Amino acid sequence: SEGRIGQFPEATNFLGSAELLSTVPKGHIAPIIDSDGSVRRIPAIVCVDDMAFPALALAPFFQLVSSGSQSWRADVNVGSGLLGPDQTLTFDSYPGLEVPLDRQGNMRISFRKSPSAFRSISAIDILNGNFDESVLDNVLVLVGATAFGLDDIVPTPYSGYSPGVELQARILSSVLDAQVPYAPSGRWFISSMICLLLAVFCVQLARLRGRYAMLGLPLMAAVSPLLAISLHGAMLINFGLWIGWAVPALFGFLTGSVLLLVEHARIRLERFRVIQNLTSYLPIETAKRVAFESPSSLIQAERTDVTLLSADLRNFSAIGERRPPEESASILHYFFTKVNEVVERHGGRVHEYKGDNVLVVWDGDGTSSALNALNASLEIENEVNSTLLSETGLEGLEPLAVGIGIEQGPVLHGSIGPAHRRAHTLCGETVSVALRIQEMTADLSYPILIGEVAARYLQDAPLKSLGHYMLPGLTTAHVLFTPKVLEKEEKGKKAELMLLKGGLV
Repeated sequence: SEGRIGQFPEATNFLGSAELLSTVPKGHIAPIIDSDGSVRRIPAIVCVDDMAFPALALAPFFQLVSSGSQSWRADVNVGSGLLGPDQTLTFDSYPGLEVPLDRQGNMRISFRKSPSAFRSISAIDILNGNFDESVLDNVLVLVGATAFGLDDIVPTPYSGYSPGVELQARILSSVLDAQVPYAPSGRWFISSMICLLLAVFCVQLARLRGRYAMLGLPLMAAVSPLLAISLHGAMLINFGLWIGWAVPALFGFLTGSVLLLVEHARIRLERFRVIQNLTSYLPIETAKRVAFESPSSLIQAERTDVTLLSADLRNFSAIGERRPPEESASILHYFFTKVNEVVERHGGRVHEYKGDNVLVVWDGDGTSSALNALNASLEIENEVNSTLLSETGLEGLEPLAVGIGIEQGPVLHGSIGPAHRRAHTLCGETVSVALRIQEMTADLSYPILIGEVAARYLQDAPLKSLGHYMLPGLTTAHVLFTPKVLEKEEKGKKAELMLLKGGLV
């Protein structure tokens, strides 16, 4: 167990030498074992029964006194400066020699030299004279036991079973060479500056964003521990300063990792916003293709069967000529919003808004998509015509109304144009026919017209054939149909209107 006398640890249990050797100067060999099992420090002084015992390797420096003197004296002084030690141990018998200590009075063991730098000779070889005596000239000799059974084997950064006498040799060598490593009193400030420097690099990489951040931040997270260890090793080897590498390494790794996660989350959020914004202008599949694929100058399109609905505001151009642009924009906004709501309820999607026209698509051919288009057109005609201003208030202008054309067939769906300016489009005869059928609503005075291909799949719906017509710009006649329900509604309205005016004509 350990207590403290003054500033040094006190040992209450110990193994000591025999009583016969009580007058022989002694030193302790009690190193401090770190959490990883290695020995890196040893107390400079250990107190036992109110008596102070230096480390065995420091004991010779106390003996450098005049002959017959029994004065063992050393002073502990507070260090100064950021790079200075917390404390220093000085010897009266050896002026100028200073041993750096930490706050607990421990000294660090130097592992700068390899174990092979320390020459060892077996005791049997000494007793038998089997050694070169010249190797003992002008050297300090430590006598120690290294047998495993004597429990004097300690782990070090070099080996898990180094002899304890090697530690004493290392301490003695580093003291004589004035190369005792130590943790400077300003080590936390230095570590903080290293962490700050790593943080600045990481933040600068994060500010660059994009590819630099996505590649640089994980690189910083991986390299920071290596930089911290390298800086720690350089300071320890060149200046004997034990800065410590664990805190800067962990800080750099965590900072790089956290900023990488933040950058990843930012990119995911921006990507989500881009997709969200693109889907406001393009179909979702096209928006994803635009966002995630590199642009190309080639035609990127596929052939597919669809049902098309073209809805147009009649007389809107004349209103735009007489009205402020803000009012025209409000009318268009309402019209586009209402059409989009109705179309989505019936499973379709708006392909594009062009002028005062809306082009709507239902994927696939057959009865289902044709019926959805018909139901959507009836709802648009009913809701939009009932809520738009029926009269413009301008002399000579007809009221606003909706004209709708429906047709079904194959189209080419995709992107065309140069790589730097692509256009998403529908191409094919079906598109032309649907647009021309919508134009015929004004000439025939029917709000909804249906092409012959779509009409084939609406056998259960009451349709009225209007005969063959040459559509504008086309060379083939087409049969057009209109829902009978609209015809009945129009007749009812005319009868009611004529009755209010005073009777039949």
